[in-house]
Amino acid sequence: MFNQNSRHRIFLMLVVLGQISFVPIVIFGLTSLVETGWTEGSPYLLFRWDLIPWICLTGVFYGMISLILAVSMSGWMPSSIALRGGWLASTGIRGRSRDPRRVDRASTELSMSPFGQLATITSRQRDRFELIFVHGGLQTLAIPIQAILIALPILAIEYLPSSMFKEGATLELVSLVYLASLWVGMRLQVAYSDKLVVPATYMRRFLGRTAQLSWVLPVIVYWFVARTILGFLLSAMGIDLTDQTIEFDILILEEILPMDQNESGTPLVDLIVAMGVLPIATFTTISVLAGGYDIPEWMDPTRMVGNIRDGMLPERSEEEFIQGD
Repeated sequence: MFNQNSRHRIFLMLVVLGQISFVPIVIFGLTSLVETGWTEGSPYLLFRWDLIPWICLTGVFYGMISLILAVSMSGWMPSSIALRGGWLASTGIRGRSRDPRRVDRASTELSMSPFGQLATITSRQRDRFELIFVHGGLQTLAIPIQAILIALPILAIEYLPSSMFKEGATLELVSLVYLASLWVGMRLQVAYSDKLVVPATYMRRFLGRTAQLSWVLPVIVYWFVARTILGFLLSAMGIDLTDQTIEFDILILEEILPMDQNESGTPLVDLIVAMGVLPIATFTTISVLAGGYDIPEWMDPTRMVGNIRDGMLPERSEEEFIQGD
């Protein structure tokens, strides 16, 4: 009933859901659920079962933020929306739906966006490799960008002159550096992925088909490794962020979940690592998912001859264009 790539598309839909729910819950649970220390000269291990509701809601909260960032920063747009002139025209907020000029502008933006380009890269390899292996290869290629997204905010906190930002404005500084890095990083990822997708996919396929079953494990393992390495590097560089927390989640979630919350907030280091890993992983997955379907030829610049968008719309009379849809 379903061919191999159809099953993989369904599988990737589940991956997206897992990356914005299960993965962040596990990530925050690894650092918040278990509490260790020393008391009266003896070590102790305490499981904070009371924090489970807080961990779950916080994980989903940051997972949704990751999805919003992945969608907005990558230029996500279904081709059907582009053929109606973009989001504003298709919803009637601004301009006429199917206005040729708006259609040409929207379709150009889609084809040149990180989302459109990565979907096109996937589409080119779809007949050569199974979709799940293309996804694994592209996720591997995303690791350098994820590492940069983790490092830059911390370096900004430590080395930017204090005169450039107000005291207590750590969240604003981290957010500014992070968003700029994410915007640039997605475009860099697409640029080198176009050249390296084939060897990366071969490597992913070489690792074995059984790895399909552990679809969330690579993201969780990479987060854990990155968090561990980062801890050693920060210690070696003499940077101490252990006492810095972000209480943004408390301000939002305490109204949703009225209970005794983790009043210390989310550790800054854990938040930076999670937000460095999750949006890029989600962006890669939604792009591969789109590339698993038949994409219009105009999304692939290598197939374009002139401005082929002139023939994308049905002919309409001048009166119909004036009246709009």
